[in-house]
Amino acid sequence: MVINLAQVIVSAINFVAAFLFGMLGVGAAPVFIPAIQSLGYATVATVFPLAILLNGINSGFALIPFARGKSVDWRNGAFLAIAAGIFAFLGAYLTAYVPLKILLWALVIVLAFLGIRTLMMSGKADPESRPAEGRILLIGLPAAAFAGFFGGLLAIGGGGILAPFLLIIGYKMKQASGTTAFVATVASLAGFLGFIAHAVIPIGFLVVSIIVISVASVLGAWLTMKVAKPSWLRILLGVIILVSALRMLINLI
Repeated sequence: MVINLAQVIVSAINFVAAFLFGMLGVGAAPVFIPAIQSLGYATVATVFPLAILLNGINSGFALIPFARGKSVDWRNGAFLAIAAGIFAFLGAYLTAYVPLKILLWALVIVLAFLGIRTLMMSGKADPESRPAEGRILLIGLPAAAFAGFFGGLLAIGGGGILAPFLLIIGYKMKQASGTTAFVATVASLAGFLGFIAHAVIPIGFLVVSIIVISVASVLGAWLTMKVAKPSWLRILLGVIILVSALRMLINLI
């Protein structure tokens, strides 16, 4: 297994991204994609399936500290994960067939709204109680399906789309991050299955990436559980979402 200098640099970038995104449980595929593209791999055959698989590794290992800290809503998250997983598989399968431009414009608008809304909520204290199950399912199921579809279609996993919806529903910040990590892991792995039929994965780079990203993910989520304040996390999440929207907008223009 030979790793060249370019792959080392990309692995370092992915470590930082996995650490920061792992703090939020959302997965760093929006960073993984351009980083891996810089190595010259084919976008649909290699970059997308590799990025969404690594996104699942990112959120999956971040899930460990959140689970140990009892910050995962397993019961309702399971319903959200099923919805996100089904639509992630569908989105990934349709990547090669769907004209993306109109869908991307819609996603940019939604992300901009969610990013601004999340930043507006940054100064608010966490809710005292968990949201009602009816509210979680009424808003969460369509949000999870929406996040899963676009997460699969664009190979970004969908965690960054779902997390702000969970905050709007009324989850505490850390529980929103932990539940997002659970849902994003399922959605990412389901999305990967949608790509697998035509995927070409560089095994050496994959092995190194899994090691790097798993370590960074656990460290990031651990920091969230032990140190980070909810207001800091909301600001970080809002900024990440707006930067993702801006990047998509620049590509569209």
